[in-house]
Amino acid sequence: DEAVENGSRISCQFISATRSAAAALYYAEGGLARSSKHMVAGINLERYEEMGGLVHDVSSGHGLRSETAKNFARCAQEVLLEGIVPPEAITTIFYTKVAGRQTG
Repeated sequence: DEAVENGSRISCQFISATRSAAAALYYAEGGLARSSKHMVAGINLERYEEMGGLVHDVSSGHGLRSETAKNFARCAQEVLLEGIVPPEAITTIFYTKVAGRQTG
């Protein structure tokens, strides 16, 4: 629950990811955070698992205790990655920052 509810505001063993392109773009453009790298990485989850990574699909909210965590997980179609994402599992990288746009 804590990893889903608090995202990058806490330190934990999970990497929050999404199955939704719209959610990825939202968070790449800053979302709830004050800053962003303006980047989306596509990850081949099958390859990631073959290389020893664990994928926890929480997109249905099932197994989460708090309503906040369930809502975040469902809205963002969230999956939690456990382990390092090797470069071989990254399929694409998109930079989303619009030229001339001021952020910060």
